[in-house]
Amino acid sequence: MTLRQVLSNLRWTRRGAVVRASETLNLSRLLGVFCVAALGACAATGVADFPFDEVGDVDATTPEEPDEESTDELRGGADEEDQGDDENIPPGGEGDVQDNDAGDGDDQDEGEEPTDDEPPPGHPEESDPEDDEDSDDGLPGLAPPDWYEPQPPIVPSAYDVWSFHPVDGMRCANGQQSGFFSNFSATSDDVLIFFLGGGICYDEVSCLTDLNMVLNGLGPDPLAWWMSHGERHGGIFNRANPENPFKGASYIVLPHCTVDFHVGHKSSSYLTTGPIEQYGYRNVQLAMNHIVPTFAANPDRSITVAGFSAGGVGAMGNYHQIARAFEWHGHLPPFLINDGGPVQRRPFFSVNSHNAIRHGWNLPETIEAWCTTCAEHGYHEVLAEIHRLHPGARTSQICSYSDTVVMALYTLFDAIGNAPHFVEFIPHFPFTFTSMRQGLRDLAAWGDELVNAGGGMHRSLLYYGERHGALTAGQITSGPNGDTPWIHEFLIAQLNRSDPFWHSSIAP
Repeated sequence: MTLRQVLSNLRWTRRGAVVRASETLNLSRLLGVFCVAALGACAATGVADFPFDEVGDVDATTPEEPDEESTDELRGGADEEDQGDDENIPPGGEGDVQDNDAGDGDDQDEGEEPTDDEPPPGHPEESDPEDDEDSDDGLPGLAPPDWYEPQPPIVPSAYDVWSFHPVDGMRCANGQQSGFFSNFSATSDDVLIFFLGGGICYDEVSCLTDLNMVLNGLGPDPLAWWMSHGERHGGIFNRANPENPFKGASYIVLPHCTVDFHVGHKSSSYLTTGPIEQYGYRNVQLAMNHIVPTFAANPDRSITVAGFSAGGVGAMGNYHQIARAFEWHGHLPPFLINDGGPVQRRPFFSVNSHNAIRHGWNLPETIEAWCTTCAEHGYHEVLAEIHRLHPGARTSQICSYSDTVVMALYTLFDAIGNAPHFVEFIPHFPFTFTSMRQGLRDLAAWGDELVNAGGGMHRSLLYYGERHGALTAGQITSGPNGDTPWIHEFLIAQLNRSDPFWHSSIAP
């Protein structure tokens, strides 16, 4: 079959998607690779108007339970009660680490590197009172995560300058040492911890989508790699934009060189890649050993954990371990923003999709260690667990209805199970509309009803368009006519803990 014939089986257009079930799942997933490669260039397309108003190997009924021992050790709890109502738009109601490029920096010993047989350190929730009496730091009754080994705070040598901080034990898929980027601010105590996206690799076929990152990582000069990255000066990183609520924040950026959405814990070997190491979840722990102590001294500072695309999933999947470390130092739960990385509910994100990443990244050893319902019901349940474990958390999902990259990835995961949900029939020309509107609105309605004992809430910003991402792909502006409608108002309301009227902004 020619590439032309393959592409004819699934047409990504504004008028509709045609999925021919006669093709095999593997062929459809191969098509997804072509979609990802081709559609990556579509991330900057503008908002469009449309003419209408409106588990181990598991099957759908018998999912495998996560490992009981690791789950019991790593999970935590909180009481539940009701939270606010949802509304319509507009939102809102009323250590001495080297500041240089790769090869220089922190050489702290972070301990042994994890293996497939050794799960990453977990997340104990309760501490022994006798241990608390001997501790000089942290909240009484709340133990630090057992992976947390605080290192000396980073002392910036300059402000408003990007730096790379290598960290022992952090590594990319190709085995290269990894680390994180920083840009410190002298004008605000706020902190933005941002997870980068880009690429995906969980089996032979998917790894073809970004072989360059899989095989080459951050290259010989990670700082130069980041300085050539377009995200570093747009959207929420634009300090000159008065409407950007993060313009004065210190920035911490985590690269996605493990190509596992920052949640993996597995060594693999594929014909397309050779041996690779995907330990994104452990990388985050090792980075937080430096980042949390740097900003922990002031419990009144605002901490936001955010991410774009694969990084949006990574921000959500790592939120619990980051929040628990800050909370131990007396901080309120960080804010969470998932931009362009929606994990939809079933049937919109199929069981086959769930199994693919569960197996490919060994998620029972990471997310499922504390998300006790994820194995059975799906990884969207991470949000429910966040709100159960972190009273007062304010979390959000931002996505365009026709995000071309997300739809291509969902096709890669399972074209037969996911792509048919992209088609809506409308009572006028062109009679079909291709989007994730149905799945995203379902996720938003479910999220609006999440219970948080501390008055926290989850809200969604959904808008028409094909662009991939909003936080860095467009400017942060006010009102309905900007790059992303109402995004300034939405973010300001989310970041105001005293605003009980923050609500979802959902295009009809």
